[in-house]
Amino acid sequence: AAKRRALALIAKAEAEVQGEGQGSRVPEASATSAREETPRRSRGSTERAAEPETPERSGSQKAQPRSPAAAAAWRARAKPEGRSAALNRQVLSLLNKVAPENLKTIVRQFSDIDLHSGDELRSVTKLIFAKAVQEPHYVATYSDMMSSLHSRYPEFPAEEAGDRPVTFVRVLLTIVQTAYEAMPKQLNADSLDLDEGEARDLEL
Repeated sequence: AAKRRALALIAKAEAEVQGEGQGSRVPEASATSAREETPRRSRGSTERAAEPETPERSGSQKAQPRSPAAAAAWRARAKPEGRSAALNRQVLSLLNKVAPENLKTIVRQFSDIDLHSGDELRSVTKLIFAKAVQEPHYVATYSDMMSSLHSRYPEFPAEEAGDRPVTFVRVLLTIVQTAYEAMPKQLNADSLDLDEGEARDLEL
């Protein structure tokens, strides 16, 4: 009986040892598969990171180089403004502000313009006259302004022998005479753009 109990204990011990060996081998297999899976994942992420980033992914595109024609046009626009263009722009800016209430201020600002030649005086005078014609409701204001400017602008030497010096008044008279001569020779309802009643009065 003692021998049988000893054999039974030995068999039980062997069974427990075998059970422990199988239990320990299962985690080893799972650990091995986990180790094998981890490198595969890391290799995949490395490959994705190595792919070049496309504009669709980044959300921005690099600026395309300008064509030679576009570059030349841009350089042309970027050229410094000439004196004549700057002078005209300054005069037009002042004329857009003309009103009876600020006439003295506008006249002072016009007199502060530094004119270098008779051509510049002509350009300024032509712009003033053209603006006065466009705004007949301010005719009295423009008349007062011209009356004040005639003594404020400088006199330039004659451009040709025998000519008179170039002054604001002479330039203005020449512009007015040219505009008058360009008017229709025969005044009628069509040339004056009159309505029916005004045309009938003109015929009477």
